[in-house]
Amino acid sequence: MNGNSIRKLRRAAAQEKIENISFGEGVYGEIVNMEILTSDNKAKLKGFLSEAVASLQTISDEREHYKDIADVVEDKLGIDKKIFRKTAQLVHNGKLEETKQLHEDADDLYSQVSTVI
Repeated sequence: MNGNSIRKLRRAAAQEKIENISFGEGVYGEIVNMEILTSDNKAKLKGFLSEAVASLQTISDEREHYKDIADVVEDKLGIDKKIFRKTAQLVHNGKLEETKQLHEDADDLYSQVSTVI
């Protein structure tokens, strides 16, 4: 089973969780006065929850995919996955020069402090 098939199955499971929500009985107590919510608003809320859960599932799936990529890079190319992930973050954020400067400043400070300690 490939990664896309697994993600689809996870999304379907998340959608099923939403479809089984019943309003009126609070899990953590009565947080929202359910009498204020009309049946139309309850349906909208259920839709928003469905979208939110699907989004969270997508985030979870993508994190898993990101880890899988790093594992493959380490296995196939011998590059430490920590270094690969950090490089990917730097490329994604576009902050390589800023990060380099921050590390240089931290190194300088550490050098000064380590002679005192």
